Amino acid sequence: MAPDAVRALLTWHGPLLVVLDDVWELKAIQPLLDALPSDACVLITTRSAQLARKLRGKVRMLEAPAGYDEALRYYRPEVAISESTDTQNNTAVVLCDISTLPGENRRARLLEALRCAHTALSVFEQIGHVLHSQVAADTLRQVREEAGELFPELWAELNVGEPPEWLRGE
Repeated sequence: MAPDAVRALLTWHGPLLVVLDDVWELKAIQPLLDALPSDACVLITTRSAQLARKLRGKVRMLEAPAGYDEALRYYRPEVAISESTDTQNNTAVVLCDISTLPGENRRARLLEALRCAHTALSVFEQIGHVLHSQVAADTLRQVREEAGELFPELWAELNVGEPPEWLRGE
């Protein structure tokens, strides 16, 4: 059924609340979003900071690091390695975004974002998770871009050797 037909059908339904739980990719839900009437209320939950940023910008962004710290208390690497590492990567994305806000310690936020993203990439590469490794590499690129000229200095503070060539050369 085409999105316009679904929308026409649902328009006569009355008020709608649509809950989409644990969404990881916008393309997975976009056809449904396109089909909903404009007055439908949509609640989307995600553990992906990147998706949250695409959907709503910096909504509750300043509260996110505390939530991720809490999650890391439960998603310990020895118990839930993938969840723990996803959380590290999401923390990096949020900290990078927060670094752009007025009044924030930009350098400290970027250094912590870089540390989290590097940790996530290292773990995902160790466990051979290709898709998540690519996401973590994209996060490192985002941090590098946001840090600009500060990046080499921040990377040196990680004390992990030279950055990979793909991170230096872009």
